[in-house]
Amino acid sequence: ELIYNDNEIEIAPIAVQNLFTNQNGSVLTATETPNAASSVTSRQWKYSTTSGGPYTNGLVGETDVTYTPQFASAGTYYVVSETNFSGDIVTSNEVQINVIDFMVTINPNASQTLIENQVGNTLTVNESPIADTREWKYSLTSGSGYVSFTTPEVGTTYTPQFADAGTYYVVVEST
Repeated sequence: ELIYNDNEIEIAPIAVQNLFTNQNGSVLTATETPNAASSVTSRQWKYSTTSGGPYTNGLVGETDVTYTPQFASAGTYYVVSETNFSGDIVTSNEVQINVIDFMVTINPNASQTLIENQVGNTLTVNESPIADTREWKYSLTSGSGYVSFTTPEVGTTYTPQFADAGTYYVVVEST
């Protein structure tokens, strides 16, 4: 009598993950079951942008039993672990990872020249997806030192009006 058991590999959790670009996802774990004649000699985490592959070795260096998904570009990725059981290459089930960009823009994106206490053109924030929270801030230095207004501005629009002369840089911080 001859009993043969296949080498097996399964990754979990199998739930679809939804991430932003460069965000860490939930850790995936490979559970490998070699048959009596085999042992695990290596593994490599791989991905494809098409369900079912072909899978690319774009996750170079990811050879541990666990892998934390993270992608720099938006898209849908299908992640697998490929294990070498003493020469028998077995590919796991795949886990779908949806990656989106979080985008924030302010319109109009042009300089405004105002006199003291003059109401400027309304600024509107466009967020994709819609932010959970946001706050408009300003600074007298471009790129740093942004502070909240005396009464925090948290809406999707902000109308500039400053009592003192100067150059003001306005941003919106979205979460």
